[in-house]
Amino acid sequence: MALCRFHGDDAGLLIELDSDQAMMRYLGGGEPAAPEVVRNGHLPNILAGYERWGDNFGLFAAHEKDRFAFRQTTDRAT
Repeated sequence: MALCRFHGDDAGLLIELDSDQAMMRYLGGGEPAAPEVVRNGHLPNILAGYERWGDNFGLFAAHEKDRFAFRQTTDRAT
């Protein structure tokens, strides 16, 4: 796995994750956010966090190294 920063064009990845019922049962009360909330709220907040915390903390996309396929998010880079 490789942890990577989200970018402005990653809204689709977050929308896909947010619509996964197996994942959302642990987050947000189990209800997915509307795509426009992800695009206009969640993603800008994630991107702002990188500047706020100097790349030391934030939300990162986890990708499989061999295929660079999006897998999940984590709240910490190690």
